[in-house]
Amino acid sequence: MECSKMRTSSTKTNRTRIPFYRWSAGAMLLAVTAGAEPNPARASREPLSPTCRSADTTSAYLEGIIERIVSLTDSTSTVVRTALQLPQMSTSSVSLVTQSQTCSKAAAALDAAQGSVNPNRTMYVFKLGNTRYAVLEVAGSSDFGGAGANFVWYFTNKWAFLSSGLV
Repeated sequence: MECSKMRTSSTKTNRTRIPFYRWSAGAMLLAVTAGAEPNPARASREPLSPTCRSADTTSAYLEGIIERIVSLTDSTSTVVRTALQLPQMSTSSVSLVTQSQTCSKAAAALDAAQGSVNPNRTMYVFKLGNTRYAVLEVAGSSDFGGAGANFVWYFTNKWAFLSSGLV
């Protein structure tokens, strides 16, 4: 897996924006926040009404990225997996989750990890074997890949925050 970095150049008269990164061979990781302590005290305990997105082209794309991260055995994939605190597993261990109970738990864990409450979260939740979950929040009404950063947040099966990676 490889990420090619590009620079952004700007002048007062001519602003040219060049993407900071370019996808290549399923590259996913630009930034990892591992071991950071979320602040659950900052997340209030108000009732949540989160929405888990169902299977669509975006979920298939995300599932493919996560499958590559957890299943590939090359040295780069191993480094990424270790940084994200994910075990190696087969691609068949990754599955999209849409059950409301799991979605509510994912939203509460995301609230705690981010230190803020969003009762109207829309997200993709993936179960990774029996020990991990991956959550990507869809910002506003836009889909994955729009303007801004898209983070996948990784949690244990008890919803303890592990890490996050920029996709």
